[in-house]
Amino acid sequence: MNWRKREAISLDFQKITELHGGVRGRTLREVARKLGYQLDAIGTSLASDFIESAQSGQQIDLTGGLRLRRDLNRLVFFTEVVNIADRPLLISNLQPGSGSALLGGRELLVKWSPEKSLDVMSQSLALASPRFPLTIRGRRPGDRIRLTVGTRKLKKLFLEARIPEPERCQVPLLVDGVGSVLWIPGVAEATHHGKTGEAKNVLHIGISDAKAV
Repeated sequence: MNWRKREAISLDFQKITELHGGVRGRTLREVARKLGYQLDAIGTSLASDFIESAQSGQQIDLTGGLRLRRDLNRLVFFTEVVNIADRPLLISNLQPGSGSALLGGRELLVKWSPEKSLDVMSQSLALASPRFPLTIRGRRPGDRIRLTVGTRKLKKLFLEARIPEPERCQVPLLVDGVGSVLWIPGVAEATHHGKTGEAKNVLHIGISDAKAV
């Protein structure tokens, strides 16, 4: 296995233990943010509880590849993520089907059908006369999407959506046969994929995180 470059921030363990309540929580969240992660209330509580009882050499996973370890009198936030090859998903025609895609280590379940029967999926889209093959894949340099306000770079769109940098490789895109980005589930939908009410060939596509199904 090949490992991505490791990043770490080391703090004085004793000084951290002397902080309490909101001050400690804010400190922990700020350190995580410097490494590109956002700690929610659960992650902050997990880190704070670890500090109360951790022995040297012990470590825990906090969120999305961010880890916390005690090294003698130091408290170390660090990242160390295995490089896993993406596995895009191809949809070749209107026939109903299902499959999975792997993006940035995140597994996504995908279903598609001419009939609207995808209620269990967390995000769905109806496409009119799609240009096959369709692909569920991750972001690539230069990717853009056409919105009502004009064509936007995905990098800027992700910044506006406040998607942390480490998570952007896990965001799925639906791309058609000519390379146009049609849909970014939960983020944006292109304006030019047709009106389903006027089309004979309509494909409904649903997508969910595998862990949520």
